[in-house]
Amino acid sequence: MKFANTLRLEVAMNTQSAIPERSLQAIQASMGREDLLMSTVEDNMCPKWGTQKDVDVSWYYTRFLKELDTKPNNIDSYPNVNLYFFIWLRSFNDPRLEAYCQKTFDFEDRFEVRDTLFRQSVIEGHELMMDSMIVTYKVPYCPREEYSPVTTGAWEVGTYDGVNKIPSPFSSANVSRDTYSKVAYDLVKMDAFHAAEAKIKYGLGAKSAEDYYKAGIIASFDQWGVSGASDYYEQDGVKWNTNGEGIYDYQGIYKVEVNGEGGDENHLEQIWKQRYLADFFNGHAAWTLERRTRVMNYPPYFYASVNNLPEGSKTTYDYIPERLVYPTEELTKNKVQYYKAIDLLQANSPQSSPIYHWGDNFFTLLQFAKTFDTAAGDAKWARGTVVYSSKFAQKWYGKDWDHFLEGVKKEFPAIKDTTEFGKYIDMKVIKQVEFTPYW
Repeated sequence: MKFANTLRLEVAMNTQSAIPERSLQAIQASMGREDLLMSTVEDNMCPKWGTQKDVDVSWYYTRFLKELDTKPNNIDSYPNVNLYFFIWLRSFNDPRLEAYCQKTFDFEDRFEVRDTLFRQSVIEGHELMMDSMIVTYKVPYCPREEYSPVTTGAWEVGTYDGVNKIPSPFSSANVSRDTYSKVAYDLVKMDAFHAAEAKIKYGLGAKSAEDYYKAGIIASFDQWGVSGASDYYEQDGVKWNTNGEGIYDYQGIYKVEVNGEGGDENHLEQIWKQRYLADFFNGHAAWTLERRTRVMNYPPYFYASVNNLPEGSKTTYDYIPERLVYPTEELTKNKVQYYKAIDLLQANSPQSSPIYHWGDNFFTLLQFAKTFDTAAGDAKWARGTVVYSSKFAQKWYGKDWDHFLEGVKKEFPAIKDTTEFGKYIDMKVIKQVEFTPYW
């Protein structure tokens, strides 16, 4: 019953724009029985599977996990952690990163980052100065990079001295397909953020929107068995009615931002973004949320090749697909109804696209979707400058020397002191300024 009532609330929230009256009736009905909404880990619906791995298993196991069980080194087809999602986790020191992602399988394949560490000077008379040291070291997690807009030919790479181009951190010889972090194995479903949205939009529910919002974050941490929800919540951008800024992606074209301070629209932004982060690997839910809110506002997908692109493609990049096209068999075996469906699709779309592929295309918005300004998007993404950076992985173990040392010890408790950084994280000194050597 709890799963059914929660699912009804989710469906109704997703159809508010398409069928507002019927959606509101369903929202009211679901919120009228809050005792039948999933709110704790114990409420999760967890499918049970048998023990015969060739018969009674999930599609997810057959498609991905089975390959890892039978061929441990065959990881090509296993899902990697997305770059943009990754920097959201990194920006707010999200402890769920370690639950959502797997460490790079082998240490030698870990991503090597170049960083600068600071520490209060230990030289007599220089106590008010900061020593610095440029180093490289290996980090346990690494997202898969996106295709660069530079491949389109319309974008250029920024320089660090007006002449020499900044190299991509993923161009290093140590980066391979084995470097990328894979997604976690165990996935469950739970959501507590729709109640917060219902409170803001319709005044429904016994609690405040803030209480629902906070409960959703706590429930997500509990779901994944992760501690630290209270500290996470106190950060600007996560805490209710606050703004927060995070880091850019490695190309400098997308930045993590939360504009939560203000009125209902700001609060909805916080709710939707936390819902997106909490609903990790529930791809369809994330896709639906983004189409109806446009809250994450990710860059378009840049193509590495112009081969086999869909009709109507911009050829160098495209925005996320708005829908899937109908199966080919519908055209061959159900032609009359197929074209009726296309006519209905285009007639009810808030942003139709009837030209390409006779209307059955990826670019037509479904009725529930929020419109967006494609002209403004094209002006932004048609050309520009990529500024490569490793900030997405820098300061991995801490923001300064003392915290860095603490961070390394958390991953490697056996480490004795800083003289073993080379052994445990393959640290190498590139340059140091007034920094007392430790090895």
